[in-house]
Amino acid sequence: MKDVSQETLQRQTGEISQSAPEWVGFALRKLYADKDHTLGQEVVRGLSFEELIGALLAARQALHLEEAG
Repeated sequence: MKDVSQETLQRQTGEISQSAPEWVGFALRKLYADKDHTLGQEVVRGLSFEELIGALLAARQALHLEEAG
């Protein structure tokens, strides 16, 4: 990501007050509400909206399994 290192972003996650399921839900709601892009368009080079949504859905499922287990 331009202007911010991976290490900086990872350090800042300790300051986040929301839980992982809340953040995943937030991101999915924003993506579902987007009326400007198609699933095949890229969010960034090499990553489509469809792939991002799929990753978030997989993360949500894994978090639910973790909570249930």
